Amino acid sequence: MKRAFFIITCFCLLTSAYAKFNDYFRLNFDNQSLPDHILPNEKNFAIVVGSMFAVSFLFDQSIRNYVQKEFYGGSNLFTEFLYKVGDRNYVFYGTMALYSANVILQNSYYNETLMLSLMSLAVTQGITEAFKQSFRRTRPRHSPDNAFDFGISGDSFFSGHSSGAWAYFTVFAGRFPQIRWVAYGLAACVSLSRIYEDAHWTSDILLGALVGYCVGRFMLRTSVRYADRINIIPYVDMGKKYVLVQYRF
Repeated sequence: MKRAFFIITCFCLLTSAYAKFNDYFRLNFDNQSLPDHILPNEKNFAIVVGSMFAVSFLFDQSIRNYVQKEFYGGSNLFTEFLYKVGDRNYVFYGTMALYSANVILQNSYYNETLMLSLMSLAVTQGITEAFKQSFRRTRPRHSPDNAFDFGISGDSFFSGHSSGAWAYFTVFAGRFPQIRWVAYGLAACVSLSRIYEDAHWTSDILLGALVGYCVGRFMLRTSVRYADRINIIPYVDMGKKYVLVQYRF
């Protein structure tokens, strides 16, 4: 009962916050147009969320101990599903399914959305790996009593599942506002599951969410104007997965 209450409460808080902040980044996609200016509140948003991330370092250990003591009950079907939602391999197959559907539907708007989400995911994962290799923070399950163990072999800072989920689903939330609660909800649940599974500290998932969200919004603002020049072709060859991106000059 406690686990269910914890998950529902965190889900509501995170999705409400991001949906509220998303109003500051609202885009107008009528006739595929984009605003050419930066909204004043974007700077405030970055300051507020950045401050939350900085403060979270002070509570990483306490939050980890509380969640593991009061709520953790082992992996289950729901947490395994969330792990796969944030896993790059499963995202690839999901993208292939969307691409196939788009071929049948012949809907250019879906194709543009797919292109932007993949670009957002690729950029975010590159940033994530750079941080992981630079900071080498140890995961909480391997260093349960030291939230500041930055060594030579860790890969906790920051969460790739969190950053990837927010990067991918932020694009869908922006392109399809009617399902933004579902998109942000999935991203929030993926992030929270990493704390539940003792795979990341709270600051790991917060920074991952912030980076993924900002990259997704950046892609929505800048890249859609070039969508008619880009074509994405996902395929599998000899068990290896690829995504070809063609750009027409």
